[in-house]
Amino acid sequence: MKNALPIVFFSASILLAGCGPSTRLVSSWNPKENVAKSYDKLAVAVLFPSISNRMITEEALTESLKSNNIKAVQTFDTFPLAGKAKEILSIAKKPEELKEKVKQKVIENKIDALMIVTLFDKKTEQRYVEGSGFTLGGTGFYGNGYYGNTYYGNLSPSYPGGSYYDYYTYSAYTISKPGYYVEDVIYYAECNLYDIASEKLIWTGQTKTVNLSSIEKEAAKFATIIANTLIEKNILIP
Repeated sequence: MKNALPIVFFSASILLAGCGPSTRLVSSWNPKENVAKSYDKLAVAVLFPSISNRMITEEALTESLKSNNIKAVQTFDTFPLAGKAKEILSIAKKPEELKEKVKQKVIENKIDALMIVTLFDKKTEQRYVEGSGFTLGGTGFYGNGYYGNTYYGNLSPSYPGGSYYDYYTYSAYTISKPGYYVEDVIYYAECNLYDIASEKLIWTGQTKTVNLSSIEKEAAKFATIIANTLIEKNILIP
């Protein structure tokens, strides 16, 4: 039994090594001549096909910016058509009309900086998962795996039963599992920050999210990444 701890630690290390942040920043750019500024009203506009996802992400971004002393507001209730993909498509032949509506909203709400977030790409990639060279098979044999569900059937728990070839076959299988392919769904989002007075892009960044499981959790991660980057790169002054 003296080797049990190293084996368990080794197995846990493999599992932890395979885990990583599902959302991360993959690119960041700002003009070299850009000077950090403090804004009185930074508006956040998220343009996602899903209205609920837009609301969740806008709220996460504004809260993350506020926690860093950035005066941020959502635009869900003020900006025209944001998050309403069908309506945007219906006026696609009149882009100038939408431009004027956005300008008008910016002026009416006294916005001096605007952050626009878009989901610009979605990909499915196939990934090969290496087979395991070792797993703790014995526990399953005497516990729920082998004894409880499969081979031992209704034998008394006090008597493990089974034969040497049953146990040998079970153990041989568990120590050498073949590799397999999985499909990862990858989302790419882009965040652009504009200075309203100059109408210039002062920062842009792209994030990559793999296998989105919870929009609430990933929106929070995304928001933290964006807020921290803007401060660390001296784009915004809290």
